[in-house]
Amino acid sequence: MIGDFGSNDEREASVARLVHSWDPDLVATVGDNNYPNGSAETIDANIGQYYHDFIAPYSGRYGAGARTNRFFPALGNHDWDTARGAAHFAYFELPGNERYYAVRRGALELFILDSDAREPDGVSRDSLQAGWLRAALAGSSARYKIVLLHHPPFSSGPHHSAPTLQWPFREWGATAVLAGHDHDYERIDRAGMPYVVVGVGGKHLYDFKSTVGGSQVRIAQGYGALLIEVVDDRATARFVTADGEVLDSFALPAAADLPVETSLIPAGARWRYLAGGAVLGEAWLRRGFDDSGWRDSAAATGSPASSGVSAIGFTKPQDSGTASSFFRREFDVSDPAAFGWLELGLPTREEVVAHLNGVEVAHTGREVNPQEGAAGSTRSHTLVDPGLLVAGRNLLAIELVHRGGGAAPARFDAELQGFSATSTLRAEGGDWSYLDTGAAPAPGWQRIGFDDSAWSRAEAPLGYGVANVATHLRRPGERGAESLPFWLRGGFSVAHGSAFRELLLRVPRSGGGIVFLNRVEIARWNLPEPDAGAGPRAATASADGSESSAPVEILVAANLLIDGDNMVAVELHPGRDAESGLAFDLALLAVR
Repeated sequence: MIGDFGSNDEREASVARLVHSWDPDLVATVGDNNYPNGSAETIDANIGQYYHDFIAPYSGRYGAGARTNRFFPALGNHDWDTARGAAHFAYFELPGNERYYAVRRGALELFILDSDAREPDGVSRDSLQAGWLRAALAGSSARYKIVLLHHPPFSSGPHHSAPTLQWPFREWGATAVLAGHDHDYERIDRAGMPYVVVGVGGKHLYDFKSTVGGSQVRIAQGYGALLIEVVDDRATARFVTADGEVLDSFALPAAADLPVETSLIPAGARWRYLAGGAVLGEAWLRRGFDDSGWRDSAAATGSPASSGVSAIGFTKPQDSGTASSFFRREFDVSDPAAFGWLELGLPTREEVVAHLNGVEVAHTGREVNPQEGAAGSTRSHTLVDPGLLVAGRNLLAIELVHRGGGAAPARFDAELQGFSATSTLRAEGGDWSYLDTGAAPAPGWQRIGFDDSAWSRAEAPLGYGVANVATHLRRPGERGAESLPFWLRGGFSVAHGSAFRELLLRVPRSGGGIVFLNRVEIARWNLPEPDAGAGPRAATASADGSESSAPVEILVAANLLIDGDNMVAVELHPGRDAESGLAFDLALLAVR
């Protein structure tokens, strides 16, 4: 996956060399393929010069094309600038209407959208294009359903998040969303679903601005591409720089891997509201407030009726300065601990202040000229601390601030979604039994009942040569066995192993290792696969302990968990340079 790349310079060329080194089945883009303005005069130099051997049919001047097309671009704003994208449509032969379409490869299906405001079929969640996506996702049997578009629904970059494009992707069946537009790399976790910005294909890079909720990894310096691999129906993604450095890797979830979604306040719900009324103090934010004199109305479904878009219609107060309207909705929660994430969807046409159980959780400004459907469908989504929920009755209270102007029609709707929590089976910083003497352990060291009483025991992080290590391991030179790994064991207990669907394993990107759960190998990082050939195991990426490198995240099935005691065992290898730094820690999370 590449984005914001069509600049015809050495930066683009370096990323193209990286992509070719992978020999991928296909190349997809997240737009801005042809700078500066999408003209016919530049498109072959910007795209064909570097990727002609993936394109079919190809009639440019840079060599032979592919036998079948393996290049699937999304449209970006620069691609639309000349003659409404005429050069793009003349240059490529793509599926469907060529503006938005789907591409299937094995267990993976890409749904490539046009997020530009000039898209004839619209870009709001109730548009014709959105209707196509919803139907295409529902009809797909792919395990991994990844949406690609240019403008990011969520971003910490200078273009910020685009509320217009915060469609209910998860609800419709998508498992990940990739975007560009901001020239940086960012991975965002929205309740277990990855949103990735990968606008680093060659154009000048941007610095980050304010950090969006759920942002996990932000890299503002470094051109590169995102490599997605599907092996044995398991999908992983790696962000690799043009010089081959892996700066982020993560598991791509299937729909069954995502946390379970619960609608606490659905779109179109009934609300108690006071349009332009005078409310004193903060009493209206409390659950016991008497709102019996307020209006009570459900949001009316907008057009088209099948869109599920709704809004309460009311009239703004006649006021030349600032006035507000107030909305209250109570809802019940039996077990607050069951939720690991909350996501609040708020209207964009007014300034909004939201409180959950008396605590302010969002204050958003009015969106300037949002690209909305007629029903006012756009909502801006904010992550909310699930720790604010209480058992029993809860209250969401929302103030719409109207600034300036006289009486005018207005609309309101909001939604609150809860997502199932993860359980921490082993936390980072835990205690480990370890062997760093240079002598190999006895057979069966991965078993639960193995006697490790003669091993050392201490807390993580363990390692050497890097900062913030709690326990120092002996360097390979100090133990006279440079090629031997370290061995570590850590136990945990589970009351009901069958309660969990997936496990998320997180380890530092340092050295290489193999992880066993109850004696069975479940993951490895920076090491060749077992059938890759004989010889000593050695990490295939150098271990520098760099804090800028994001941890490795791996999703594994939870079927190896047993009720009662369980054991995680790790075979930890130094990097290529045995004397370089090494750091180890591990977190194991379970998804219900």
